[in-house]
Amino acid sequence: MAAGVSISETQALMSVHSLVLGLLFMASIGAGNLFSEKPVACEKGCTCINYQGKYLMNCTVRFISPRISSLMLDVDTARNKHVGGADFRCSRDQDDVPAPVSALWDGALAGLSELRELIFTDCNLKRIEGSALRGLESLQLLVITGASISVLDDNLFAYTPAVRQLQVVHSGLTLVPALCKTGSNLRVLNFSSNALSSFDAAGVRCTGPGAGGSR
Repeated sequence: MAAGVSISETQALMSVHSLVLGLLFMASIGAGNLFSEKPVACEKGCTCINYQGKYLMNCTVRFISPRISSLMLDVDTARNKHVGGADFRCSRDQDDVPAPVSALWDGALAGLSELRELIFTDCNLKRIEGSALRGLESLQLLVITGASISVLDDNLFAYTPAVRQLQVVHSGLTLVPALCKTGSNLRVLNFSSNALSSFDAAGVRCTGPGAGGSR
């Protein structure tokens, strides 16, 4: 230790140095230095960014219908498969009673082969069938909040073997069928704020290699 410098002084200097580095890092994020300078083609109403080589889409739409396929077309074909996260938030006018029904169709997001996270918030989805997720082989997280789905499709993950987390929250869910199939990677389930009257225990007993208990 240098002469005349106490341990407490050294620790104080280290703390100040760490604080400065932290502030500089936060400033770099605020300046957008972590994102690609090249703008990403994006649908009106969506925010699209390139973060660490993955394209992230945050979209506000009134409801989801086949017309939203134009969003997938606007993120050009070369970039489509590189989208890593898609967050759809549905909004509506207060005089819309009831809320417009949202629907996903067969292969609705099939072009997003590298999509890992898919989130639907306040979209009035009545049902999601496994075929709607066709082509999403890399999907790991599916979150649905504020929907109107009473029963989950027992083939929900027929085309998405990599899903590890499923959250269906505040969506009127009353029945959960067996979701885990042989070889399933499903590990985390969140069905909070629903009205479950039946829950198939097999749905949380995944038997894939290295499977642990889902919760």
